[in-house]
Amino acid sequence: MALSITPKLIIAAAKKRGWNVTIISETYSLYRIDVLGGDFYYVKNIICHKSSTVNDIIAKKKDLFHDLLDTIDVPTPDTMLYKGDLQVAHAFLKKHTSIVVKPTDQAHGKGITIDLTTPRHLEEALDYAAGFGKKFLLQQQVTGDDYRLLFIGGEFVAAAIRKPAYVVGDGTHTVGELIGIENDSDRRGDGYQEKLTSIDAAGAERYMGAKLDDVPAKNEEVRVIGMANIGRGGVCLDVTDTVNPELVRIAQKVVDHFQIGLCGIDFIVSESGKPYVIEINTRPSLGLHEAPFSGKPRQTQEKFLDWLVKK
Repeated sequence: MALSITPKLIIAAAKKRGWNVTIISETYSLYRIDVLGGDFYYVKNIICHKSSTVNDIIAKKKDLFHDLLDTIDVPTPDTMLYKGDLQVAHAFLKKHTSIVVKPTDQAHGKGITIDLTTPRHLEEALDYAAGFGKKFLLQQQVTGDDYRLLFIGGEFVAAAIRKPAYVVGDGTHTVGELIGIENDSDRRGDGYQEKLTSIDAAGAERYMGAKLDDVPAKNEEVRVIGMANIGRGGVCLDVTDTVNPELVRIAQKVVDHFQIGLCGIDFIVSESGKPYVIEINTRPSLGLHEAPFSGKPRQTQEKFLDWLVKK
């Protein structure tokens, strides 16, 4: 199994500094960086000696994370842990009219269904989520732009808007065929190995249904995945220089409270402009910031190396 884009970027930057890098195991994404002067550091993907196991647990357990966020007064969507009572779930749907179902301990969009508006679709989503874990959240659906703010060494370094995977019509091929053509391109790969991840064909089929057989007009953009997840084939647009300072302030509050050295804070900014903290990722990908679909590359791997060796 080849290394993913994040360790590739870190290793290349370390070698550029004249540091020696030894890949211990590609399977476990484990490597050792020997810096000038004799110090050395083991890194697993982007996890290093400064990473916190406690923060990793908080980030992975979405129910725990949202419970803790409620204690520090930051804006989040209304969220509840589903405990098997369909009547309660139906009442939650009625309250918000549109909701999300997500497993509590999955990443990369696995098991998530968005835009649920009917009891039948809600029950189907609960059955689907059960294939990815035993516990899941019901969450108020917030429609708007999806942001990732990256912090390294506890400091804000980059921001991006993430767009759901889409294809561009040519007037000839179906949506399903366009997904296959896009996934065959050199710029995409599986498992974050390239700067763009392959579009999740199964997820697209679930989201699009019979519309996969539609033939979009030339240059027509067609969204094929519900969520703006890079691991499902989404793209990102760098907005580091223009991001709303209020988002940075809220994210910094979360970072400072949990004393997190390295993380990505995910927001949805509603159509009315209100920001909501959605998730935290203590193993953020650097690829979306180093090679955004549009905007300035941020060389975040250099920031990571500076933090890694800082005493």
